[in-house]
Amino acid sequence: MSVSKRSALGLVRTSVGEQTVWALVGEASLRHITAARITTLELEALPVDRAEASRHVAEVMSALEAYSSRRAETPGGASWLYVQHVPVRRLITQLVRKLLALSAWSEFAEAPGPVTLAPYEGLLGLRDSSSREYRAYTVTWSGVAYILGARAPHTTVNVQHGAWMPESVAWPALHSRHIVVMGDRDVAPARAWVRHPKAEIHVLGQPRFDALAGLGREAQRRYLQKLLGAGNERGPERIAVWACQPFGPDRLRAQADIILEGVWKTQSSWGLVVAPHPAQGNHAFDHLLRRDVRPLVAVADPRVGARGCLAGADAVVSVSSTCGIEAVLLDVPVVELDRPGDRTLGLAEHAIAHRCRTAADVTEALDLVSRGSARVPAEACDAVCRWRGHSAGDIAQLIIRQAEVGISHADPTDHDARGATFGLLRGEGATIR
Repeated sequence: MSVSKRSALGLVRTSVGEQTVWALVGEASLRHITAARITTLELEALPVDRAEASRHVAEVMSALEAYSSRRAETPGGASWLYVQHVPVRRLITQLVRKLLALSAWSEFAEAPGPVTLAPYEGLLGLRDSSSREYRAYTVTWSGVAYILGARAPHTTVNVQHGAWMPESVAWPALHSRHIVVMGDRDVAPARAWVRHPKAEIHVLGQPRFDALAGLGREAQRRYLQKLLGAGNERGPERIAVWACQPFGPDRLRAQADIILEGVWKTQSSWGLVVAPHPAQGNHAFDHLLRRDVRPLVAVADPRVGARGCLAGADAVVSVSSTCGIEAVLLDVPVVELDRPGDRTLGLAEHAIAHRCRTAADVTEALDLVSRGSARVPAEACDAVCRWRGHSAGDIAQLIIRQAEVGISHADPTDHDARGATFGLLRGEGATIR
């Protein structure tokens, strides 16, 4: 996967025997080719029927809803497609538009055939303008070729999105050759659940956490203080952020009652900022804002979310949000709410969070934070997420190594044995077979 910029590829008509084959090649080589050709930039500029595109997108989304939306659910029962509806629809729209553009090119329409992908281009791209909450993925033209039947050029590498839990492990993770997990504790379940006969498990952290290294703590602190009016007499001394999830209203209310009472009874002055999940809106917490009692409560802008303000908090409250893991990595104390019936990420089991089942537990945990909690040992963090700020680079090196191995197997030519020099970056990470 790469950041999506201007495409530098072209599509050229070739043949294998008597079959027409379309090849993706470097745009610069087009000037030397006389066969039917077009740049991908020109392809994308071809007019596409918007109504037809919308109809196809709706059909694909309906099929996803019918056949796979319940393959993974949040602890609160929301389907993966409900939570990720916006980015998935954007991805499908990109794919549909590219396929329609390909059909709109007369040369391809007159002689359709398979498309060979560019071996140096990923199947998906990531736009520079992507937000932290919803990554704006786009399908590359090599991705279109793959959809049309081209074989992927490298051995499969699957990166698990979150913690390994029975209901959240996707089919590709179970059947991939190389599986990237976040922490040491994920190795045992990954090893037990994988189905690929030659699967290798790599502990390389989580690439989407790499953005944490550039978070502005002071700016986020100012944002939280502004929400709670910390500059006036009623402002709190300390601020907790509740990283919410798309649970049902009854469960959210029960969680809120415990958190609010726990915050209210602390020995020092605490305020609470509720950070909605992207799938939620402010209205889900209207009842909290109507309370005219301590503690001070405010709701963060859903576009900011927990990731946009947790670095400025004195503590983060979480049930099973991965924001709890991110807070630990940023050395922000975590209160893990463990109510009956709620599934947590088990952070407290590794002594990197305070387990709280009651309001009294929340009060005790926050009072400990006020007095100065001890820092979490690196070994305890590594059990949950072995992250040093460059997981994406480590995974890229893994993919490159596997590509080098694939090339050496397919081509007897010596490639300077470069694969032998590729170690995990800066000695981090581990591979378990």
